[in-house]
Amino acid sequence: MSVSPSVREVLARRIAGEIVLSSKPGATMRKWRELFAVSQMNLSEKMVVSSSIISDYESERRKSPGTRFVRRFVWALLKIDEDRGSRFIREFARLTSSPSTAVIDLREFPIPVRVEYLCKAIKGEIVACPDKFVKEVLGYTVVDSKKAVETLSGLEYSQVFGATTDRALIFT
Repeated sequence: MSVSPSVREVLARRIAGEIVLSSKPGATMRKWRELFAVSQMNLSEKMVVSSSIISDYESERRKSPGTRFVRRFVWALLKIDEDRGSRFIREFARLTSSPSTAVIDLREFPIPVRVEYLCKAIKGEIVACPDKFVKEVLGYTVVDSKKAVETLSGLEYSQVFGATTDRALIFT
């Protein structure tokens, strides 16, 4: 199934921008690679570089990557996802195209954040399955509880919840 080039472009810019602006670009690269479920070996083959180069950037043994390397890194991730059926790209398109005003904010962290730190920072609490929560999250989605109840359809609810793998779902 084909994905709109504009969706690919928006996602590419988002990933590249996050890497370039990150205080820890290597950790951010690793986060995106892991979100796409791509091994260093597969990524290095697609980029036609040694896997040790990927490893060196991710572990910060090499300085920040240049823009050309970041561009190749991002397009390789997207190409691998397309070769696998564009699951991640389609998920991103669904998240960003939601017309609902119930989703207030949606962000990715440059590095995994421990759940207890996030709860403390936002003065929040875990209300669903507190004995089975994940230890770290890679991002968050803030949902206006009242608007969600009033405006979201069943499909839109499933889209919000379907996008919460390794994410904090925060209700206001």
